[in-house]
Amino acid sequence: KAFPKNPYDRVYFVFDRDQHETYDEAMRKIKTMRPKNTFFAINSVPSFEFWLLLHFECTTKPFKSIGKTSSGNAVLTALKGYMPEYKKGSENVFMELFSRLATAKKNANSVNADAKAHKTDNPTTQVHVLIDFMQNMKDMKNMKK
Repeated sequence: KAFPKNPYDRVYFVFDRDQHETYDEAMRKIKTMRPKNTFFAINSVPSFEFWLLLHFECTTKPFKSIGKTSSGNAVLTALKGYMPEYKKGSENVFMELFSRLATAKKNANSVNADAKAHKTDNPTTQVHVLIDFMQNMKDMKNMKK
């Protein structure tokens, strides 16, 4: 669907897969939105917490649902090995992890390349794409001063 007189240069949709039944539909819709090169899916599979986990380790191990434990909760369990106090919606998580951002971005690129080579999306994340864009915006703003 096209947005008339779109006032935005870019629009990012940040979401995860976990157990969302409309995930594939959402991905298709974002890819077909117009104008092209304006709308971007910043998805994480299986969950957003995978992006946080990449601040500590580079893993290509697929996360699966086992019994009553969702794939997202499996990532959460792995993350709690590094951040025992972490809870969804926790405050200060980004500041706490900021010093590890370069590691997370490097790990995300590596994991995504591996997933592409193996024709899978579990696990992957695109959060680093949004982070790169925001960091470049800041650099561009500083260059104009």
